[in-house]
Amino acid sequence: HLRENGHTRIGYLGVEEAPGTAAFGSRRDAFIEIMSRCGEFRPAWMIESDHGTDRVERGCTMAKKLAALPELPTALFCANDPIALGAINGFMECGIRVPEDISIVAHDGSYPTQYSFPPLTTVDVHPYQLGSEAMELLLQRMNKTIKYARELFLYPTLIVRSSVKKLEAE
Repeated sequence: HLRENGHTRIGYLGVEEAPGTAAFGSRRDAFIEIMSRCGEFRPAWMIESDHGTDRVERGCTMAKKLAALPELPTALFCANDPIALGAINGFMECGIRVPEDISIVAHDGSYPTQYSFPPLTTVDVHPYQLGSEAMELLLQRMNKTIKYARELFLYPTLIVRSSVKKLEAE
């Protein structure tokens, strides 16, 4: 979506991967791989924090660190919705407007991001549906109504809102 809107200078705000989650794939590693192939990858535009309880505050702090750099990316990919919401506030405190000065896309779909200002574009990975389906499968296995494990695929959905600016061709 960011590339479709003309962005090639894209940064990343995220959290360090939790222990034991590497087998599921890292958003950070995927970002590095994609940006190395089709964008302008700059390690300075990648900021991560450790895992903590207030991811919104961490997003705000990371955005302020990014804002202090001599040059900003035109867009950011945030590892989750709370980080993106904090980043919007952090940039606002630094006089940087979303999406006029920097565009933001998040990855999560578990927060009511349609109520942020601006409403946040996010990749909805359907966490509630995933949890509900997993619980249903577990109950079926416990009650022996199914004999075999079942694979379940839920595909992410891009929810386009107002946090991405279309760049004019240079």
